[in-house]
Amino acid sequence: MSTETPQPFGELGQRLRLLRERIQETLEDASGAAEIDPPMLQAYEDGTERPDEDILHVLLHHFDVSEDDAEELWRLAGYQSLRSEKGNSSSEDGGFQPTPAMFVLPIDGRILYSDMVHVGVNKQGVVLNFMQNVGPDNKIMPVSRVGMSKDHARALIQLLQDCLDHSEPKQLPEEKDS
Repeated sequence: MSTETPQPFGELGQRLRLLRERIQETLEDASGAAEIDPPMLQAYEDGTERPDEDILHVLLHHFDVSEDDAEELWRLAGYQSLRSEKGNSSSEDGGFQPTPAMFVLPIDGRILYSDMVHVGVNKQGVVLNFMQNVGPDNKIMPVSRVGMSKDHARALIQLLQDCLDHSEPKQLPEEKDS
């Protein structure tokens, strides 16, 4: 007899859904802000998937969760917290002591060509999901995600239009036969 449930992170998912609903955001708005696909956020909220630590951190920051609530959500996700790692009594005031984090982002200079783009707009801005058809079954895979403010998106539209206009060869009027 298996003890696994179809929703191993059900309580975590319920809490994430309540946090999203508390700030009156749709699934699409919250997933755009966290830069994850809406079906993945749905799986987190359904309790069938556990968010990676970095995704959970982004969601907690986006939902403006208090430190105590964040600790509880980390515990529900099954992640070790800094409080429990330090024995919860190593600091004089007993408060949460974050450690500095360093992110190394690899830069890939290759040009990725896309077959399609999905545009998501929410109150935070615009997210462009560039996708390609890959494999023998032409499965659609994201190749890049780019987020920007709405003002930046408007400037990008104008820049693209100007570049496309200038790339078209100027045609001279045809000579009339007299």
